[in-house]
Formats: sequence, C-alpha cells, structure tokens
Amino acid sequence: MLLKLSVIAILFYFLALIQNSFFVHFNIFGAVPNFIFILFFILIFFSFSEKSYSRKNLFYSFVAGFFLDVFFGFYFGSSFALLLAISFIAKKILNSLKQKKDKYPFIHFAPLFLASLVSYEAVLAVFFGNISRIFLVKIIYSFLFAAPGFYFYKKLSNRFND
Repeated sequence: MLLKLSVIAILFYFLALIQNSFFVHFNIFGAVPNFIFILFFILIFFSFSEKSYSRKNLFYSFVAGFFLDVFFGFYFGSSFALLLAISFIAKKILNSLKQKKDKYPFIHFAPLFLASLVSYEAVLAVFFGNISRIFLVKIIYSFLFAAPGFYFYKKLSNRFND
C-alpha cells in the first residue's frame, strides 16, 4: 500500500513537470491541459468502491493540491481545500449513482469530470481574479486527455485485478 501511494505521489510530480515544461510548447490559445487534476479525478473515480476511500481521498487531495499550489503559484492550501471539497462532492454523487448497475461508467465519468474541472477552474479564477477567455479551451483540452486516461486506467486496473 505504501509503495502504491509513493508511486502515485511520484506520478503526480512527473505530470506536474511534463505540464510545466513540455506541454507549454503545445498550448492552444495559451491553454495547457491540467494533468494533475486529470490524474486526481481518475484516481478518485476508480477508488470510490474501496473501503479505504476516505484516507485515499485525503491523500490524493493533499498530494495533488500540493503540486498544484507549488507549480502554479496559488496560495498554499487553496488547491488542497478545493480538491478535497470536489472529492467529497463526487463521492456523494457516486453514492447516488451506485444503486444503478451501469456497465458504461464513462457515461458517469465524463459529466462528473467536466463539472468538477469547471468548478475547480472557476473558483480559482474568481478567487485569484484572473478570469480569462481561454477558460473553455482549457476545459476541452483537459478533457481530451482525460477520456483516454479513463480507459487506460480502467484497462490497467482490470489487468492487475485479474
């Protein structure tokens, strides 16, 4: 368990480096995908059914929030608080969807991811006063990486669970 959490923390770090060094050259109208949020949300979405969800929820929120605050210059702790709130709200929504046995979880993932990312970006934009015209581009660009990330993680987790 400790090894898995250490690997996840290192993965957050490498995604932050890739986002800030490599993908700044592949921006669209100045927008870069938020890989840290993408990994955070995928981990939250797929770890929902586990018994240690609350502890993992706290760990993922802390590590992702730490790297978002350090690499993007937000006030320390602001991203952690937002991500923790998003993860608890997502948990409540996933609890309400739990009763429905759906074999297409992407139908649940896509709108929940988009709503979470929009709320995260909107709160940060209002809080720091930098509302920009590239808001929608940033959301779409991040979703273009989240959709394959969802299926990659699903395939990877199925392989290790079998």
